[in-house]
Amino acid sequence: MPEDGGLLRVDEATGLGIALATDGNGRYCRLDPYLGTQLALSEAYRNVAATGARPLAVTNCLNFGSPEDPAVMWQFAEAVRGLADGCAALGVPVTGGNVSFYNQTGTVAIHPTPVIGVLGVHDDVRRRVSIGFGPAGDAIVLLGRTAAEFGGSAWAHVRHGHLGGPPPAPDLDAERRLAALLAAAAKTDGPRVEIVEGLTHELMAGSDVVLIASGTATLEAALLGAPMVVCYRVSRLTETVARMLARVSWISLPNIVAGRKAVPEVLQDEVTGHRLASEALHLLEDAAAATAQRAAFKEIRGRLGEPGVGPRAARAVLQAARVA
Repeated sequence: MPEDGGLLRVDEATGLGIALATDGNGRYCRLDPYLGTQLALSEAYRNVAATGARPLAVTNCLNFGSPEDPAVMWQFAEAVRGLADGCAALGVPVTGGNVSFYNQTGTVAIHPTPVIGVLGVHDDVRRRVSIGFGPAGDAIVLLGRTAAEFGGSAWAHVRHGHLGGPPPAPDLDAERRLAALLAAAAKTDGPRVEIVEGLTHELMAGSDVVLIASGTATLEAALLGAPMVVCYRVSRLTETVARMLARVSWISLPNIVAGRKAVPEVLQDEVTGHRLASEALHLLEDAAAATAQRAAFKEIRGRLGEPGVGPRAARAVLQAARVA
């Protein structure tokens, strides 16, 4: 089908609908039936989420050779275990399914091929996310990461006739967070980016999370009570010189003044879109984490006191830095 997941409108008045996707990959399961089943589950779960729906339930069709063959029975047991563990991690129940055994020619069994179906609910299918590109000028955002994992790939099969190596490693926690992000984005008319000048403090004070480069702005955000993720990346030469001149446990002013890790610091090669999104989503989804930051900011305000914050912050920095 042209879309990753099929959509069906249930209620014409509200646009309520359901999304369905099925996926399976016998090559991955031949290499590792436990991980291969979780990869099929992840793909179907992701394909439903890619439409903007919330994945809610799982079904399956488990296709194997003869269960009288101990090797096949082991594949089947591992696939069932992988599906159970994967569904528990994603928080989706298996509502039904079926098993098909004795799929083989003579004594040669098919690759273990669990086909996983995922059903999700879409609040309004009119806001569905299409697989096609939108209007000219829209941004294209890569969510998630891709590693050099070619075990069980179609490329290895077509180009080299090879089936070997480990399959890609599923990341079920990342799949769950990605699905939540996609469903939330589908409820809007799409992300809108606007550059605002002259209202820095007002924007920080009204933000749920601030992504901010290290500097005095981090202390300003802390004093305004804005939960934050601090990121900083400089040239290798600058980093080398800085490490030669001073040794500090933290680089952000909130952490230096607090004398502990009050806010996350993402530095140098760690500054990637995936890492920043992960840290920001943690603060958005975990109320306790954001509350802990605000409590630390209150402590920081107490340490800095009334007017004259600049000199007191500078003294805290000098105290924290041990000149080499």
